Amino acid sequence: FYTEYLRTQAELIKNPFVLQRAAEDVRLRAYPWFSALPDQVGYLTDHVDVVPVGSTQNINVSMSFKDPAAATAIVDSVIDAYFRTRNELDEQSTDKSLTILKQLQATTDKSLKDAQDKLARLTTDGNMVWSDQDQKVLVEVISNAKQTMGKLEADQLTLQAQMDDLKSRKIPDEKLYKAAVSTDTDPQIVQWVNEQIKTQMLDNVLASKHATLEHPDRVEYRKQIKVLDAK
Repeated sequence: FYTEYLRTQAELIKNPFVLQRAAEDVRLRAYPWFSALPDQVGYLTDHVDVVPVGSTQNINVSMSFKDPAAATAIVDSVIDAYFRTRNELDEQSTDKSLTILKQLQATTDKSLKDAQDKLARLTTDGNMVWSDQDQKVLVEVISNAKQTMGKLEADQLTLQAQMDDLKSRKIPDEKLYKAAVSTDTDPQIVQWVNEQIKTQMLDNVLASKHATLEHPDRVEYRKQIKVLDAK
């Protein structure tokens, strides 16, 4: 179920409403090129990747861009917009639950008062006699209504505490996510560059010995360099 939850939250992060809020973030105004985009939401949709990582129960939000500071600002804006939206949805859900609970309380309270009034007015009226069984049923109704009211009051306290917690929650909460910037100094890239230099030097040695381009080793070196270039 948690994997499904992560997938749902990842979809919420890429929701156009969330991305629109991210595009309006004050931090992105520092980049005129972003403000000049005709479709900022479309740009974020195309360039910001959101991938749930089920094995670690995380969601990775990332962007590849030539300016690390701009990429960080964009990703942070998207994450912050997601948290604001999620908190608002949580508040709306909790508020709706409180409204329904108060309606249940009012209904139960009315039933309880009606039953108590009937019990207080138990009399012999003409041919109508309240039997012991009738009184027992009425007493049980009152008892059940009181139990229900007690549970509803406890639920109300819990929901109110949740609402207070939601309203006091800081956005963004630095405990909820970590940001990291990866640059082209990645060790794997350095390794490929070194292999490319070494291969080019071997080819240069053969060229200095007047080996033609059709020489089998030089053909193989060019293939290796092409593969490394692609990487």
